[in-house]
Amino acid sequence: AGEDGGLSAEEKEAEAAKRRGNTLFQRGLYAESLQHYTEAVRWAGQPGFGKSSLAAIYHSNRAAALMKLEKCEEAAEASEEALRLDPSFWKAALRGAQAHMALGNFERAAAMASAAQELSGQTFPEAAAAAAMLCDLRVALAALSPASSSSAIY
Repeated sequence: AGEDGGLSAEEKEAEAAKRRGNTLFQRGLYAESLQHYTEAVRWAGQPGFGKSSLAAIYHSNRAAALMKLEKCEEAAEASEEALRLDPSFWKAALRGAQAHMALGNFERAAAMASAAQELSGQTFPEAAAAAAMLCDLRVALAALSPASSSSAIY
């Protein structure tokens, strides 16, 4: 295919696995799509694979499938790896924000949602939700903190 022009053999195999995963994901077959995205990640780890931006996509796609399977911890890890490989990949930041929010990691969720907004130039409901949760969490933590409960002596 013309879209694979200029890719190494390993990169072509990874792209083919990603396309198979995308087809399955669109059909709602998330566990099956995850297998193909994981295959793409394996190809991306081979010596002949040199495009970190493609590898980031495979990790981010794994995160999307993992979220659909409610495997939030693994989804968060996949998103973090995608961002490590391509710090400008806003979709990975958004998926990471969703995963971290589901895990209750509100500070990380807010940071990732904010990064996704900044990188994409778009506004996402996840960013506002994560920021609101973070604010509520800080208020709750402050109320529970021993330092905030002053013992008045009369």
